[in-house]
Amino acid sequence: MKYCPTTTSSMPAIAALALLVWNGSTILWLPGIASVAAIIIIHTLVNRFCIGKCESARNMPFIVKALISWAVFILLPTAAVSYAAIGAVQWITLLATVPAGVLSDCVIHSNAQLKSKWQTYFFNVEMLLPYVWVSILSMAGLLPVTTIIIFLSIPMAIGYGKRPLEAWNGDSIILKDLYKKTGDFQITFTILFVLSLIIDKFI
Repeated sequence: MKYCPTTTSSMPAIAALALLVWNGSTILWLPGIASVAAIIIIHTLVNRFCIGKCESARNMPFIVKALISWAVFILLPTAAVSYAAIGAVQWITLLATVPAGVLSDCVIHSNAQLKSKWQTYFFNVEMLLPYVWVSILSMAGLLPVTTIIIFLSIPMAIGYGKRPLEAWNGDSIILKDLYKKTGDFQITFTILFVLSLIIDKFI
């Protein structure tokens, strides 16, 4: 069992801070950055010492584990960073942080291995959901049109999403580095997302 990387925890928190800046909020930088650092440290310690025990909870339904991951990697980091940086929780920031948080769940699933076909399909849905989610927010005017650059990473999402499906056809070797590849994809997606916010600020 490999442990979830620090990037799994840091990407949603970084995305939240970037969104607060893009929204034009007056940022309390020291508390904001400190909250990001605290989230990373806490998640790293939990992953290091508790993930094995959590994965051994075989009676817990897969979807329940996913919901817990969404709370841990979306709701809590976004609320903590938002409150520390501006003294309030912005709902647009919470909504727009969902993609990076969902990809955290993808990393966890690829780490724990996908034990059934429906879990594999769920993994694929989570890999593609960020594109649909960001597109909807952009069309609704809640995010800038520059977020279209996130689609530069979609070949990675499709390529890595196909791997578990191919594994069920007998090629299990392709899952060997899926954990690392999914983590790399999350980083790439988040960087493009943050870059789109920066570009919007300068055009």
